[in-house]
Amino acid sequence: PDTVIAALADGTGKPQPLQLRAPLPGKVTARHVSVGTVVQPGQALLEITDNSKVLVDAEVPEGLLAAVLD
Repeated sequence: PDTVIAALADGTGKPQPLQLRAPLPGKVTARHVSVGTVVQPGQALLEITDNSKVLVDAEVPEGLLAAVLD
């Protein structure tokens, strides 16, 4: 990537698609850029949420409590 960046900076290169890998598993829940957007180092491009554990705070009628806990 450094040579690609240098070529873009001096005008001799052309933009090319770049595949990014998330540093953690999860689902993209927000996208802050679109195709063709020029980005800066450190700029947030996406938000990723880990859905492996979810805390739910809910009111359950007593008659259904056994079904929820089962």
